[in-house]
Amino acid sequence: MRWEKQLSSGKEPTYIQYRILRGDNEIRWLEDHLSPVENLFGETEELLGLLIDITDKKMMEQQMEYMAYHDTLTGLPNRNMFNEYSRKALARCKRKGLNLALLFLDLDNFKLINDNFGHMTGDQVLIQMAERLNQCVRDGDIVARVGGDEFIILLEDTDRERTEQVVQRILANLSAPYTVNGESFEVTASVGISIFPDDGSDIEILTKHADEAMYCSKNRGCNLYTFYSND
Repeated sequence: MRWEKQLSSGKEPTYIQYRILRGDNEIRWLEDHLSPVENLFGETEELLGLLIDITDKKMMEQQMEYMAYHDTLTGLPNRNMFNEYSRKALARCKRKGLNLALLFLDLDNFKLINDNFGHMTGDQVLIQMAERLNQCVRDGDIVARVGGDEFIILLEDTDRERTEQVVQRILANLSAPYTVNGESFEVTASVGISIFPDDGSDIEILTKHADEAMYCSKNRGCNLYTFYSND
């Protein structure tokens, strides 16, 4: 009604988009075009309207936006979303004087599953793994898949002790057997950890240091975690 009032006061023809709730509780998106029709005295006499159902278009746009920020296999946030979220999270921690932990996680010998049992089996293991990772963190934290078998986890408002507890829980949960098509698989992970502000003041440095710490875990063996150290 506000929009129609603006049009009747002499605004140019325009359109708006909005949702409606139908009687069957289905939500539909509409594009509403209105044009004022003037009489001989230049006064708005009526409004001509055209309603277009753009629900399919909106659903496609939402799907494309989802795919731009989520991993298509696991549904986890992808690197794009992690980059956006992590910078906001870091800004919050800086403003409030809180610590932030970045965990870089890489699976141990995951390639063997793909090579011996096929990528479809490997994908099913990754889907189960993503669910387990989400169960190990709080709602406000983020788990992102940033590579084939690489994940980044961001923990806000934490400290070294609480971070270590989360990592131990992650490694224990991930190492439990996975079952796909009647076959049982065991997968472990190597984790590197960096903590703001001690190990870096921006996400790029924190990620680099967590990655370096992860390789230290790899060199020490499987199913291990390492805190970054500049020694």
